[in-house]
Amino acid sequence: AVVSTQSGDYDPVDTQKEEEKKESTETEEREQWDEEEERLTWGSQFEFILSTIGSVVGLGNLWRFPIKVKQYGGAVFLIPYFTMLCVEGIPLFMVEMWIGQRFKAGCIGGFYKINKALTGIGFATWMIGFFTNLYYNAIIMWTIYYFVASINKSLPWADDCPIDGAGAECSTNTT
Repeated sequence: AVVSTQSGDYDPVDTQKEEEKKESTETEEREQWDEEEERLTWGSQFEFILSTIGSVVGLGNLWRFPIKVKQYGGAVFLIPYFTMLCVEGIPLFMVEMWIGQRFKAGCIGGFYKINKALTGIGFATWMIGFFTNLYYNAIIMWTIYYFVASINKSLPWADDCPIDGAGAECSTNTT
């Protein structure tokens, strides 16, 4: 029943139709994500676990962690570290993994499938991964550069020898 059809008056039938139209539009958008190309799946659980460990354990875990433990109090540092790891780190990691597995989508698409308004969280997650990969690529680039440079007979950094005199440490010849 319509209360009044004059402009500016409340019409519950039109409001209900607008809500249904909005819901159908959101449903169509979600179905569009589902109709996209079928994603590949992991060959086995072991393959998934190895890939996950490879993405989680980075250079910082291997190089910086022992130094930070010593710098911030030794074993006492491990108490707040493991507390925050259990309270915040592991649960957030598991939620992100669950979203990706459940919706078979990346970070942006997974949060979009939950709610369109959460797409920003997925985009922020993507940006973190992007900048981390830039950092790792810079490290790999320097590693490759110094490896190739060390193959030459004359080392490019040998001219800047910090030791005065002509000792064996300042030799520019690799033989």
